[in-house]
Amino acid sequence: MKQKGKSIFLMSLVFLLLVYLVGDFLVNSSKEIIIQGFFTNDDYNFFPASELKKDYGSYLKIDDDKRINFEDGLYLELGSSKDYTTASSSKIMAYAASHELDFLVLPKDLMLHYITGFALENLEEYTDSSLESELFYGEDGNQEYKAVAINMKTSKFVNDDERGSEYYLIIPASSKRKAAVKTFLEYAFSIE
Repeated sequence: MKQKGKSIFLMSLVFLLLVYLVGDFLVNSSKEIIIQGFFTNDDYNFFPASELKKDYGSYLKIDDDKRINFEDGLYLELGSSKDYTTASSSKIMAYAASHELDFLVLPKDLMLHYITGFALENLEEYTDSSLESELFYGEDGNQEYKAVAINMKTSKFVNDDERGSEYYLIIPASSKRKAAVKTFLEYAFSIE
């Protein structure tokens, strides 16, 4: 009897999680978004979404930061079946599949995992030669060898943190706001 109750509870929890994800997607898809980026496993709070939205809105010279959608609350663990990890992973996959995810910032171990699952943009096309040493080359989900990620260590967010933290930005090929991502990278790395 206890096992049946536990199964019903877990199924209910998964159902509620799916309802939340669909609702979140519908709410966010009803407003015009300038850019949408997710920051995962931000243990050191390098990428505080609410502050970044305001600062990036000022950089773009817009008053309405509601059209900038950054999220820093996602957390992933490879091989984990924890509810929060499953929800975070599901949200990333849903937004990427619906062409609503413009970029994803994640630690190196997760970057190495995710680059093989997505068709990705070549980051050489988004950066100038000053960032060449920060580019990470590898094969994406289409087995195409290119600059699949950029190390954020010299960005205004991490700026050579002494803890040795490595976060990488990837751009799914399905992103429909590629010019906005290029502008975000110019902002993040103070490229003029």
